[in-house]
Amino acid sequence: MKIFIFIILLFSFNQGKSVYVVNFTNIMQEEKVQGSWSKCKSTFTEIVNLPDGSHTIEHSIMSNICQTINLNENGNGELLMGDSLMFKYKWRIERGLIKFSFDSPEDQSHFLSGELEYVFRLYDKDDALYLEIKPINKEITYFLVRGKNDK
Repeated sequence: MKIFIFIILLFSFNQGKSVYVVNFTNIMQEEKVQGSWSKCKSTFTEIVNLPDGSHTIEHSIMSNICQTINLNENGNGELLMGDSLMFKYKWRIERGLIKFSFDSPEDQSHFLSGELEYVFRLYDKDDALYLEIKPINKEITYFLVRGKNDK
């Protein structure tokens, strides 16, 4: 009831003026996603056709040198391999997707799967926070991890 009254008051006081709506969901998601993440594991799904029918097989790949994906508060980011800076990019959350932009097509092709838009899921397990991201057009999932208290 209070929300309904607030909306009526908002419209009565703002007639003829522009009203800007802030998407608090995007802001909260960005705050949780911001920080430094390690990528050491990827999985992809393969469909294999055998004489007895199709089978789905999930493969996992573990890296011996982890990538660090930094998602800074200002919308900038860096990809590091060990201590070496590979390239920089821009990122944002929009309509439930993490979206990336790059200075060059070469940088884009070297970033994860080379895609620009990823669905994501945040969850915690044991003493770690996980950011699971999957390109919208490919059957591969990347698992980014950091300590629960890290940023």
